[in-house]
Amino acid sequence: MDYIKVNPEGLERFAGELRAFGDDIGATLDGHRTAASPDVSGVRSAIVLGLVTGAWIDHCRTVAAQYDELAGIFQNAAAAFRQSESANARTWDNVFRLGRGARRGR
Repeated sequence: MDYIKVNPEGLERFAGELRAFGDDIGATLDGHRTAASPDVSGVRSAIVLGLVTGAWIDHCRTVAAQYDELAGIFQNAAAAFRQSESANARTWDNVFRLGRGARRGR
């Protein structure tokens, strides 16, 4: 199973690329300003927020999938433990039955 690994350099690179992409979009929007819409900073913020939110949602889905996998592993381990306990109980029951039978001369 893969564990979640935080790579600070990767996060910094992603943040830098996201900022650069936002700046590119902002520059494009700034170049297309008209008298009807002189300020596009709100649009730029909305686009960047949308990108960050999308990345965060993807990250949360990945983490949720990993937790689902981990939960499945624990459920399988619990089932195996229950089977093992049941088998152990049957074994000890048989041992005690044999012991009682041997004492009674059977």
